[in-house]
Amino acid sequence: MRQLITDQVGLDAAAADFFAVLSSPIRLAVLRLLVDGELCVTELVRALGISQPRLSNHLACLRTCGFVSVRRQGTFLYYTLADRRLAEILHLGVDLAAPSHAALAGCDVLRREQVGSKG
Repeated sequence: MRQLITDQVGLDAAAADFFAVLSSPIRLAVLRLLVDGELCVTELVRALGISQPRLSNHLACLRTCGFVSVRRQGTFLYYTLADRRLAEILHLGVDLAAPSHAALAGCDVLRREQVGSKG
């Protein structure tokens, strides 16, 4: 059973974790592809141009964190958005990021955090 978070610090930490899931370009691309509907792993690999093991790690994160649902049909796994509101968040994120692209790309703090998280 999920524990309800009632204090503001806990809510802020949970929201930061939520947005951390979206900070991966691969996970973001997977979610954007799933906005249009269910896809199997093979279709996602083809659309993203990455290896199946690399995709599987990102799908495991998305599944564990509650962003996607999975169903098995024979030997195929099909993924969908777990909550349709994610589509709204993704669209809003793109709309907000577009005019700030240069500033985001030039943010030294973001670059250091990205380098630090790869270790």
